[in-house]
Amino acid sequence: PDLKNELVIVGAHFDHLGAFEGQGDSVFNGADDNASGTSALLELARLFSEGEKPKRTIMFAAFSAEELGLLGSEAFAKQIDMDSVAFMINFDMIGRNSEEPLTIIGDGFSTEMEDRLGPIAKEIDVPLEFTGMSYFGASDHDHFYRANRPFLFFFMGLHDDYHTLNDHMEYLDFNRMQGVATLGHAITRVIADGEY
Repeated sequence: PDLKNELVIVGAHFDHLGAFEGQGDSVFNGADDNASGTSALLELARLFSEGEKPKRTIMFAAFSAEELGLLGSEAFAKQIDMDSVAFMINFDMIGRNSEEPLTIIGDGFSTEMEDRLGPIAKEIDVPLEFTGMSYFGASDHDHFYRANRPFLFFFMGLHDDYHTLNDHMEYLDFNRMQGVATLGHAITRVIADGEY
């Protein structure tokens, strides 16, 4: 009863750069940035809709206008009671660079997360790189960081197709995306069950 009023926010932005007038392919598909993160958000929502309900309330937030300066998550942050947010998890660009480890940003601001994530990641063969107190804020977790709420940002890094017309689905590594979503689901369950 005490924990149900505490929120665990799982977020990803679904906007990209739109299109321009011209010949041929003029649509910025944004497969990695950020259909990949949005797919993880939807999969976690599906998984948590089934089975035992967690002790904390999980809120799934699909943000718009991230590419315009985090405007969607800024509006969202103004509409909720930030003091009720126990944790925020953000998925952004998790579909490429699968030869590299998954970057975990926020572990230095969220105690014990390296110890909790490490064994899960090893079991599902997703190598991790923890950034400690090094901060990268160019995504929707930034408003939670600024409000001094604990967060984790799951990020596979930039690539040559970032913000280009060539960010297509065929370049995504679906196995790695599944691994990242599995890791995200597992740590969200730990947090939502009040074990953090």
